[in-house]
Amino acid sequence: MKPLNTSRTLLARIRDTTDQDAWTQFYRLYAPLIVGFARQRGCSEAMAHDVLQETMCRLIRFMPKFTYNPAPGRKRQFRSYLLSVVMSRISTIYRSTIPAGGNDETLKCMPDERVAPPGSDLDALWEKYIMFQAIDRVRTRIDASTWRSFEMYVLDKTDAGTVAAKLNITRNLVYQHKNSVTRLLQKEVEKIQSETGDSADSCE
Repeated sequence: MKPLNTSRTLLARIRDTTDQDAWTQFYRLYAPLIVGFARQRGCSEAMAHDVLQETMCRLIRFMPKFTYNPAPGRKRQFRSYLLSVVMSRISTIYRSTIPAGGNDETLKCMPDERVAPPGSDLDALWEKYIMFQAIDRVRTRIDASTWRSFEMYVLDKTDAGTVAAKLNITRNLVYQHKNSVTRLLQKEVEKIQSETGDSADSCE
């Protein structure tokens, strides 16, 4: 994936609803999170994409009022707002699918927008997605043998000795590959968090 080229955070940029490049980048980053979360809450694929579209429409109206504030303690406020919007859209779409006179059992299956699921649900999805983004970026910047060594040892959990033998390198080099790629991934994760405003954000 092409790295985001932003001098300000993405969340700050999309306050301008005419900034099509920023909105395209925002959609590319957040759409899988929104769809994935809706699916976790029981939505079908079609319903999840309806949730995505309605959420984006709501955000387009909201973002001009957004104020970025990098102060400590103002972290993840945008994500909390996003969660509330997505939960509301999920409930609305569920209601639209219930036939007139839907029975109590049908209504029991509908998520309660007033009760947010544990934060770990959304956080885990987001952290996993950021890591996938970081892996995509880092993999294109290092040589294939270094990445293969890291992939086998860290991602596939293959014994270092086995990795060394298969790749015809020393065990020590396997460890070096692990450390160097891990550092690159950590830096890339921090960069993505900065680009998306996830590391510190605020809404008014």
